[in-house]
Amino acid sequence: MGTWLRTIADRLGFTNAQQTGGDTAKADTAKKAVKTAVLVIDDDAHFLATIRDSLKEHGFETYTAACGATGLNILANAPDNLRVLLLDYKMPQFDGADTMRYVHQVRRNIKVIGVTAVPFDQLPEGFRNGVDKIISKPFRTEELIAAIKEAASQQAQPALNAPASAPP
Repeated sequence: MGTWLRTIADRLGFTNAQQTGGDTAKADTAKKAVKTAVLVIDDDAHFLATIRDSLKEHGFETYTAACGATGLNILANAPDNLRVLLLDYKMPQFDGADTMRYVHQVRRNIKVIGVTAVPFDQLPEGFRNGVDKIISKPFRTEELIAAIKEAASQQAQPALNAPASAPP
């Protein structure tokens, strides 16, 4: 198999011991090398570009969407290594609350971190209860990276009916 095809197969989890010539250790190493992917949904193009670059620098595969509907489409079609969603609340038309209504229908075990400048007590209950954590804008990059790593490492459980995250 060609190098580019092997890379894609590894990322999608199609590599197995038989394809690697029976070398189980090599297949296990390939599985461990898969990066955690993060989807960022925010209507601010500058924020998306900045956060994408920052997440890539920290070793995350990153997808971005400028609205909830596009983000849900990406979420539905992304590979299994997409484990964390960063979701802005305040967006025109299809906002974070609208998006949150469908997130766990599209990707049941996704961990959702609300990233918003809206004060905690002004967020609708459906949004607060749907996210696993809320980080207020502006935030420190280290705080966000730590939250993503924590979310990605947790046993993924749907956040439906989860208690609201505490304000920062």
